[in-house]
Amino acid sequence: IFKGSDALAFLEEFCAVAEELPDIILLDISMPVMDGWHFLEEYALLMPKMSKKNNLYMFSSSISQIDIERAKNNPLVKDYIFKPLQKQRFLEMVEELGSAIN
Repeated sequence: IFKGSDALAFLEEFCAVAEELPDIILLDISMPVMDGWHFLEEYALLMPKMSKKNNLYMFSSSISQIDIERAKNNPLVKDYIFKPLQKQRFLEMVEELGSAIN
């Protein structure tokens, strides 16, 4: 688990090394130093350099309809998931990932 700024630094350092990049990113809206919205802005700038597409999920306890709509309207966000992550939803994410690879 990284702070948003740490995760961006990692992604930037390894953006050309596909096997080092994560397949799934769980992004919380409320993070210290850099919130999830700021992370998304920076991530969007980094995306063209990435050697592999990540599946980015907004993962939050926020039930604000504004947050949910904002995330769902962002093309970088695959889905909005409420905390805590339920086992069934996790298995669906892994299955979606497997389908995308094949």
